[in-house]
Amino acid sequence: MTGSKTPPMAAGIIDLGAHSLRLEIFQLNKDRTYSGVENLSRQVNIGREVFSRGVISSDSINLICSIMKDFSLKLREYGVSYYRAVATSAVREAQNREIFLDRIKTACRIKLQVLDVTEESRLVYLAIKNNLIKNGCKFDARNILFLTLVTGSTGVALTKQGKLIESEVFGFGSLRLYEELGDKDFVPHRFNGVIDSFASSIDRELDAQSCEHNKEHHPLFVSAGAGVRLAAQLAGHELVQDSMVSLSVKELHKVTEYISGKSSEELTEQLGTVDYMIKSVEPSCYMLLQMCEVTGVNKVIVPAVSTREAIIEEMIRDIFDDEDPFTEDIVSTAVALGEKYNNDTAHGMSVADTALKIFDAMGRFHRLNKRNRLLLYLSGILHDTGRFIDCRKHHKHSYYIISNSQVPGLSDREMKLVALVCRYHRKSPPRSNHSEYMSLPDEDRVVVCKLAAILRVSDALDRTHQNKMKNAICRIRKDVLEIKAGGSLDLSLERLFMKKRVNMLKSTFGIKVALE
Repeated sequence: MTGSKTPPMAAGIIDLGAHSLRLEIFQLNKDRTYSGVENLSRQVNIGREVFSRGVISSDSINLICSIMKDFSLKLREYGVSYYRAVATSAVREAQNREIFLDRIKTACRIKLQVLDVTEESRLVYLAIKNNLIKNGCKFDARNILFLTLVTGSTGVALTKQGKLIESEVFGFGSLRLYEELGDKDFVPHRFNGVIDSFASSIDRELDAQSCEHNKEHHPLFVSAGAGVRLAAQLAGHELVQDSMVSLSVKELHKVTEYISGKSSEELTEQLGTVDYMIKSVEPSCYMLLQMCEVTGVNKVIVPAVSTREAIIEEMIRDIFDDEDPFTEDIVSTAVALGEKYNNDTAHGMSVADTALKIFDAMGRFHRLNKRNRLLLYLSGILHDTGRFIDCRKHHKHSYYIISNSQVPGLSDREMKLVALVCRYHRKSPPRSNHSEYMSLPDEDRVVVCKLAAILRVSDALDRTHQNKMKNAICRIRKDVLEIKAGGSLDLSLERLFMKKRVNMLKSTFGIKVALE
């Protein structure tokens, strides 16, 4: 990202996918509306190279550098003051990723950001959610299953009464098997072994929810992706900006039958798209039909949403300095993750709330940002997750569970930080022989120590699981953290356990703690 951010203004997005490199320049107005000014697309099949051989070839790098130079000239021609350049699955998985990014930066002076899988799923989820709300969907009133089919990966998410409770990204997509197997070896039934794993996972989640709701009340099924939108187009539906259409199972079968009798050239001409996107329609239809069978639904809602549009929405939020609308979803997913392992949610939330009170009171000591504050809150919710495996060493098991889980909106780095903060909420503090901790950059080690020190105290203050700190007030006075619980409460056990947990806070921040 670069340049000033004062609408009205020209802005741009460069999107490098597995099979194309696109530039869109748009005019953003003060009322947050925008209109396209220029749209350019060039075919670059790096997906085939990366998914089959693991690297982006030298020829492809040269081609992309050449196109990027042209795009850079276009940005200057239109006076673009703010742009974002992103890459998705193919670059993300390339073994020579760092060399490729450096070549782009050196040759074109464009800093290309590689979207983490959880960040990509977060952006698309928010765009779909906004689309549904604009089209009158009562988002908070029912359960919704999301299936995002992009060329190199597949994202699945599930909301319950408006709260995101499940989200995972799988390493296959609507075109990936074509790239890995080749056209001759690809037939739809080859998706069976790949798709069944997450289809059965969703089936179990839906069965669990049916215990609380009517079994006949199926979720709303929403799917996005280029192949899905092309399937809707072949079924006779028109998708325009901010719209959505309903695609029935019967229509999906008809589309599948129709494309089996047509050549790629015929379909390319009919749909006005490129050949490689045509290949995404059949596997997309197959996956949609299988998910319809699993969930018992008879139609798919297809919103006019793409990764490009999702990134534009994120740019607009950034330009207008909005709060992250996904924070509540991150928290609800973390709560659902803990509950999957029989976590004591009430205790976790109590510890998390107290931790934030301490964090806010100690601002001048820790100098950490809002994002670190969120990581502390999530650590409070999840710190006891490891009890699912074993109580005696549950802090270590919490690290294992969290570091091997996905929470949409959190990067791999952030998940590791949360896992380590939970790892050190009890027993020994970080040591030089702890490889997971020592592998962190120095700055992240400091963050872990500061957050873990706060978490230890907040956990001790709810040792009885009675939420006695619900009305607590925390403040700093003369280098002493004063915690006033309020009311006439018996705090003898809390004082006892806090004495055992307070040393890390003292050594990290050089302050004392007083519980009143």
